[in-house]
Amino acid sequence: MLYLPLHYHMTSIDQIDDTDALRQLMRELSQFDPAVKIPAIHRTILLKEKAPRRQLLQALKDQRPDVRAAAAEAVEALQPWITDEQWLETLQENTWQVSFAARNILASLGKDAPLRSLFSPAVLKNRSLRFSTQSILRLKIAQWLPEKQEQFIQFSREQLQRDSSENRVIALEMLGLIDEKVPIDAFLSALNDSEATVRLAALEQLRKRGRQGSTFSIEPLANLLSDPDARVRWASLLALGTQEEAIPINLLIAALHDADEGVIHTAASILSHRRVVQAIPDLLEQLLTTDLNDSSMDDYIEDIFQALYELHAYVPLEPLLNALESETEKVRLRAITVLSLLQERTPVELLLRLLDHKDPAICKQAIWALGRHLMRIPKEAIINKLKDRRREVRQVTSSVLRRTNEDIPTDLLLPFLDGPENIARATAIELLGQRVPVARLITATRDQKWTVRLAAIKVLGTMGEQVPLEVFLEALCDRNLSVRKAALLALGEQGGRTSILTIMDALHDRRRVSEAARYVLEKLGKRVPHALILQALGDPMAHVRRIAIHLLETIEYEEAFPVEMIRGMIQDRDASVREAAILALNQLGAIEPAEPFIAALNDNDDNVRKAALLAVAKLGERAPLEPLKVLLGESKIYESAITCLQETHPEVLREVAEEASTILLGKGAGRVLGSLIQEHVAEVIGNMYHPGPLLVNKLVELLDWPYGNVCRKAEQGLRKLGKEPVQSAE
Repeated sequence: MLYLPLHYHMTSIDQIDDTDALRQLMRELSQFDPAVKIPAIHRTILLKEKAPRRQLLQALKDQRPDVRAAAAEAVEALQPWITDEQWLETLQENTWQVSFAARNILASLGKDAPLRSLFSPAVLKNRSLRFSTQSILRLKIAQWLPEKQEQFIQFSREQLQRDSSENRVIALEMLGLIDEKVPIDAFLSALNDSEATVRLAALEQLRKRGRQGSTFSIEPLANLLSDPDARVRWASLLALGTQEEAIPINLLIAALHDADEGVIHTAASILSHRRVVQAIPDLLEQLLTTDLNDSSMDDYIEDIFQALYELHAYVPLEPLLNALESETEKVRLRAITVLSLLQERTPVELLLRLLDHKDPAICKQAIWALGRHLMRIPKEAIINKLKDRRREVRQVTSSVLRRTNEDIPTDLLLPFLDGPENIARATAIELLGQRVPVARLITATRDQKWTVRLAAIKVLGTMGEQVPLEVFLEALCDRNLSVRKAALLALGEQGGRTSILTIMDALHDRRRVSEAARYVLEKLGKRVPHALILQALGDPMAHVRRIAIHLLETIEYEEAFPVEMIRGMIQDRDASVREAAILALNQLGAIEPAEPFIAALNDNDDNVRKAALLAVAKLGERAPLEPLKVLLGESKIYESAITCLQETHPEVLREVAEEASTILLGKGAGRVLGSLIQEHVAEVIGNMYHPGPLLVNKLVELLDWPYGNVCRKAEQGLRKLGKEPVQSAE
């Protein structure tokens, strides 16, 4: 059981009456990063009976064991304050997954979806669900007569005068569904709303209209650049960005000095895309003075770099040269990058001096920068950095040289072939290529460093029959995977000399090598004997069997496709093979008799069942109804089941749509979609450490649930708790 240490002191986030602190805690619980999420889970214990039950139960389903463990410990520690009845009550509530499954059922009906549930409070009050139903609403509204559409517009505009800000937000979203008939002034006037959420909703609709090509007055949006809410200022810029050419440059430059980073980044991106000379000093200032440790701004920085590259003739040198003296390393690095973009104005002499800088980061950046200007400098200046005592500098030098399209004189590279350092040896081999004598390359295939062996094998693979096959065969036994893979690919280039049996044998290697063998065999095509592939179908290694199926699909043999053999592999002990077999037969159209595919709908692997659904869909109305209907209640497969039923039994979706509507109306779920809830209940209870009798009994009850996926989850849960599942007698 988890207990907070005695020396633990409450912080602001732990005060249960602090609304802002609780809001922050909820945000942290929703984070993916376990370093944030797990401490937040621990702190929920301090809330006692007010602990967020739904979030803790959801964490019990996390894929990461450490997150699940933290949640299980928290649930255990909260036993004095939260009863089994309360946990079960929370578990039985409609989860977001059930609501979205209901939404997907209705979406499958398109314009025939029932309308009432889409306007229910349960949908309208849930922002994510509301957004997800808008595509359905748009189809429904498009069917209405013009008079009804006008009534809807009038009603929505009246809602903009209501006291509830939430209703005003919803009204703006509804107007956005028929935007071609709604005057843009309806959104512009909402920019004066007293609530930031309403202003944000109006800005989002204006941004959508702008993306569709609409133009509008920018003055109301420009006024919002001084809004007290940073989110509004940021959203204003996004909407203004759709009217890019109409925005005065001075507005964007002023936004570069906003207090919020998001606003600054967006303003800089818009300015960068405008390619305006007037903005260069301000863009440079942002580049060289902004928070240099924020990785979230990578795109924004790239936008500025690209703009400065295209406007290189107008970029002033002085601020860049001054930045080279900065105490902040990243400022110096960015200055070097900009200097490298100035084409003929780049001060290469200055960059050459930086090659000897004591800071390896500066030295590396100078190498990258000079890589753009190899025609303007002595090539040996870069090549000699392969001798640098710092490994990271040698690695960057190698990367720059290998990317260049310039021919590097042989005499500059030959000395490195016998050098003591493997990065230099491998680089020299790769750059010299076939200029290296075969004998020296063969010697390099036995180098103590795998990078050198790899480079040598790659070059030898391009040199044809002058290279003995034994060189590649020996490399297939190399201890390094990359070398073995390169040797295999080289063998594939040897024409008639290629040993197909050797390639087939390589299928038994590790995944990277076996996939390379598959590629080579596929390339060799009909030269690979059909009998060898058939033999591989019975290989003891699952991935070899799977690759054999793939090769039979892709190589156009004259022999008939072995349908019966592949059909038998639908019962293979490995799931990936079963999936491959089903997909291959489906691609061929060999889905009769259908029984093996129907049976595969009950496979214990989700990917196999999804593959089976693709095949069963081709049966049309002959597909068995009940097994498909059951799959609508399985969390990981219901979307594939919906797609299948659209092809086979669309009437079932109309039937289940009633249950979906009931869910969205907030009235609970039936048997089909209710299985999603019960599956959730069984999995969560099974992941608890010591659930009470009420929760354990719930698992026992679920053993009799009419749909198998719930029963399986209940069995798994009971076994995790050390209890043997025993179904009740009928």
